[in-house]
Amino acid sequence: MKKLWTGLMVLVVLALLAYALGWFDKVANVAENAADAVVDTAGDAVDAVADVAEDTVDTVEDVANMGDDVKDAIEEVEEAEEELMEAKEELDQAKEELAEEVEESTLSVDLEKSSVLREGRASGKSHNGTISFSEATLVVDGDDLIWGSFIVDMTSINSTDLSGASKDKLDAHLQAEDFFDVANFKTAMLKITSVDDDIVEADLTIKWKTLPISFEIEDDNDSYTAAFSIDSTKRWVQEWGSVIDQAKNALVSDDIDFTITLVAE
Repeated sequence: MKKLWTGLMVLVVLALLAYALGWFDKVANVAENAADAVVDTAGDAVDAVADVAEDTVDTVEDVANMGDDVKDAIEEVEEAEEELMEAKEELDQAKEELAEEVEESTLSVDLEKSSVLREGRASGKSHNGTISFSEATLVVDGDDLIWGSFIVDMTSINSTDLSGASKDKLDAHLQAEDFFDVANFKTAMLKITSVDDDIVEADLTIKWKTLPISFEIEDDNDSYTAAFSIDSTKRWVQEWGSVIDQAKNALVSDDIDFTITLVAE
């Protein structure tokens, strides 16, 4: 009986040992699976961190490259600014030199000694007079005239071959609305556009109407003289309306002769 009991105890112990060993196997399997999971997770995390680190390195390199590009761009801008400043300095210097050349080549005109002589004809008689300059500019290249601009004071129309009432009547006629209309057009302008072998091409503006004219100019030391004629019917003088006015106008020559003398100071 005692042996039987001992045998049973041995069997129970063996059974418990077997159960314990089976449980340990399960625990070991669970632990192993958990360890594998942890390793996998850690590996994934490491890979992710490595990827992030690699991306960060690439980003840092890109930023560094961008920094280099920005630096290069700034240097290019600075170089462009320096070139622009140099160009501006050269332009300013050229302007100063040109201004000096223009100043040296611009002649001051003595308006008192300069004059415009006028001659018109009516009923077979000629009448002379003067008109004064209000402004005059001459530009020369060496001894050659190359440009000029002159403003004439039309209110200064003055008949010199008449006196008294006859003079006043002719002056009033020339200044009237149907002629030079001085009340509304107080100045006339002559602008030289080109000079070729003393042949001058110019624009003559009277009553705000401009027509081209051509004439020869003579250079005598510090003075210039030019003579030309204008057809007063070409847009400058009002057409005569009535038959009586037309008959009167038929006695007046359409051409007016001008002689300009310009004296440099």
